[in-house]
Amino acid sequence: DAVRRDMIARFPVDQRRIIVSGASTGGMMTLGLACHRSDDYAAFIPMSGTFWSPVPETCSGRAANVLHFHGDRDQTVPLDGRAVAGTRQGSVHRALEMYRTFGRFGPRTRSRTDDLRCEIRSNRRGNILSFCLYDGRHSFRSENLRTAWQMLRAAGQI
Repeated sequence: DAVRRDMIARFPVDQRRIIVSGASTGGMMTLGLACHRSDDYAAFIPMSGTFWSPVPETCSGRAANVLHFHGDRDQTVPLDGRAVAGTRQGSVHRALEMYRTFGRFGPRTRSRTDDLRCEIRSNRRGNILSFCLYDGRHSFRSENLRTAWQMLRAAGQI
């Protein structure tokens, strides 16, 4: 909240177009904000993250744009989760399935761009739920931000 307030105070930012992104634990935070603070942001771009286990059964905010990027060989935050210091990372697939149900996202379309393999869904409000796998391990790739921005623009969401 403090970072958002500071950014709005210091820069001429259109508050309806603020996007949150984070990688790894920041991706987990991004998903948490998408689930519980969606009214404050235009979209959420988690990278290589998931919810901690158990994955929530539902969210308290409204459905929002969520564009998730993940390496197909990620061992730090594996797609099926893993045990970490007495707790457990949740399954990425379960997290996305929960959000798909919560947001009433429709059937998926598949696309391939460069090395991304994406499944994209939308709901009646036009929100996007996208899951893109890339060839690789646990990483942050700035080109995925560009791809997400292009997807959001093409859908008229920003």
